[in-house]
Amino acid sequence: MESVFLSKSFSFYLKNVKASIIFALLLVSVVFFASFSNFFVGSGTIFFSYSLTLPELSVLAVQLTGIMLFLLFYSFFVTVIVFSVRKELSTVRLSYYLTEAIRRFSFKLFAFFAFFSIAMYLLQLLFLSIGFPAWLSSIILLLLASAFIFVPQAIVVDEEALLHSFLTNFDFIRKNPKTVLFVMVIGAVLLAVLQLLEFGIDRMLLLGNYFSLFIMVFFIQPFMETLKTYLYMVQRFDLIKEHELGAH
Repeated sequence: MESVFLSKSFSFYLKNVKASIIFALLLVSVVFFASFSNFFVGSGTIFFSYSLTLPELSVLAVQLTGIMLFLLFYSFFVTVIVFSVRKELSTVRLSYYLTEAIRRFSFKLFAFFAFFSIAMYLLQLLFLSIGFPAWLSSIILLLLASAFIFVPQAIVVDEEALLHSFLTNFDFIRKNPKTVLFVMVIGAVLLAVLQLLEFGIDRMLLLGNYFSLFIMVFFIQPFMETLKTYLYMVQRFDLIKEHELGAH
């Protein structure tokens, strides 16, 4: 059954590859963030260096503005990815959603990502200030992040209000723990392969970090959101589940 999930999700990814190309526009942000010493690119991600010493107020304001703009565009691109899968699996009034709902979903997701990013940042600073081992704080933050893994799907697919989407997300996780584990395992495998590719390219060209970032925004992130949305809709709606998996 897992192979069916993956093949279906990959076919949806290929069918909506234009949305992934749009997602890759996030690479433009690399130029901005790379100009600051406390940001660095690696493992398919733009990392922020945690420190109890904050930069100058003017620099901090510019960085926060850049981060919020990044999250705003990221929210829009995630909405497009999730909605593209929803469109394939259910009938929607496309013109209405393209002009009204996608914008509404994007702002809801932006509010979620902004709040979540700030909360995770403050928690990491708290762990740093009280001397938590880095590995332990990373595990705690990973578990917290996994607890909200289907919030984008709850917002876009179920059209939930932001706070209610948390409850829907928790309810889905409670009822489908194997699905959550499956998503996390696939994500971990893809990241492990990405690390190996980055290491191999770095041995030849020293450009592995930028290559891995491209693969992340063009394939891994869109594919993972596609997989999550497909699994969410299949597990949540019996008619879709019967239609998609009835033959299997």
